[in-house]
Amino acid sequence: MPSPKSINTLLINRMNLRTSVLMLVLCLFLFSCKKDDGPTTVILIDGPSDVIIGVNNELQLTATVNGAPAGTLVWTSSNGVAAEVDNNGLVTSKKHGVTTITATDGLTSAEYPLQVFNASGSSLPEFDADVVAFMRGLNIPGASFAVVRDGKLVMARGYGVADILTEEVVTPISLFRIADASKPITATAIMKLVDDGMLDLDEKMFNILQNKFPQVSEIDQRIVDISVRQLLNHSSGIDLFPQPMFNQGNIAFEQQVESPPSLDVILDWWSIQDLTTTPGTTFAYHNVNYVLLGRIIEAKSGMTYEEYVKANILDPIEVTAARIGGSLEQDRFLREVSYYTPFSANARSVFDTGDPLVRPAYGGIGHIQNMDSHGGWIASVVDLARFALATDGNPREPDIISSTSQQLMVEDSGEGFGSGWFIESGNWNHSGLMPGTMSLLYVNDNGTIIVALMNSTIDPSDPLFSNVFNFFRDDLREAAESAEWIDQDLFSEF
Repeated sequence: MPSPKSINTLLINRMNLRTSVLMLVLCLFLFSCKKDDGPTTVILIDGPSDVIIGVNNELQLTATVNGAPAGTLVWTSSNGVAAEVDNNGLVTSKKHGVTTITATDGLTSAEYPLQVFNASGSSLPEFDADVVAFMRGLNIPGASFAVVRDGKLVMARGYGVADILTEEVVTPISLFRIADASKPITATAIMKLVDDGMLDLDEKMFNILQNKFPQVSEIDQRIVDISVRQLLNHSSGIDLFPQPMFNQGNIAFEQQVESPPSLDVILDWWSIQDLTTTPGTTFAYHNVNYVLLGRIIEAKSGMTYEEYVKANILDPIEVTAARIGGSLEQDRFLREVSYYTPFSANARSVFDTGDPLVRPAYGGIGHIQNMDSHGGWIASVVDLARFALATDGNPREPDIISSTSQQLMVEDSGEGFGSGWFIESGNWNHSGLMPGTMSLLYVNDNGTIIVALMNSTIDPSDPLFSNVFNFFRDDLREAAESAEWIDQDLFSEF
């Protein structure tokens, strides 16, 4: 990886997005290079773009051998459905997808990765190139973006592949883990209970869930003072580290139960820990707040958390594929992407799978079902666009919660957080991150909604992590927000 100084300088100077992406990729490439005695013959492929916009378009690639124009080479495309290439390096696009163009002299070869997109707006080529450059610089196999303007889905598309082995292409309806972007969904479900007269935000959490905490009298009595409102805005006094939901294996060991522990075991363990501060006095973002909100939804509705959200929040807005995800690779659902962590070492599994070290995204992170209401949902960018549109407070069309509840959700509590959303000037948003996943759900009060999902992450311990994540969350979002999209509505296509 490049030095933090080089990327800090890049971001501080705030160069234009395109230059920033190219420099980020260059820095990553230069750092990864090692001195080696290369082959005596070096083939390089060059072209005006690594992106083709629209089908039946052409792209001329050229090749050099040791710096001189190449003679006869054999050209091939790894995915002839997406694009074909003739013996002179002329590529013809056929269908949305990804391919690798290879040129070889029989002994040495060079590869040129290529993406084909359907045309969708005058700003698309530049935006696509920015996204693709970012993905390639960080070895991110797949991504998906959606943009809503004034109630219309003006852009929805997939980038790269959902699975490296099968080369299944990402589409706007590919399902991704959305991690912390699950919290606005949970907060909306809480406000729906309030609207229906089934819950008061000032009710005490302990009174609702008393049967879940049989040992509470032994430690910190302040737990009985935590209100539903304080859970929503992260002022409950809970600030345990490490986060229990990412420490499930150790909790199982302490509680002397099989791993992964049940959610009841985790909450029982949590209930005998001291609160960090008195409820209502300090903001501290913590996943346990939203785990508890999920249990409140279950207690008040008589349904499982997932059942209530589907029936009362998602089904009414025609979001039918979103659901709580699985933990292991074999648990992937139809249209769900695979998750990759190329810069992370294997982690100890919380499951007794026979293999103690696993990819972090599949068993190393914990039991996803235990994370349901704080980070367990899988959804597509189109699903999240529909959800955001149905909770944006715009009078253009009715929301699924009352205007009073919607306004409370986006009201800054004084710490830059409302109820389920981070609050900034003129917008509210929530990003998400866990091994193999980055997500962003952004709503601007000018009628713009942006959703972004990716199926890989950089290691959080890497010095560049915050800069890379901020680039995804801020710079690419700003590029999508400023682009000129065709005035169309694609919702009916999905």
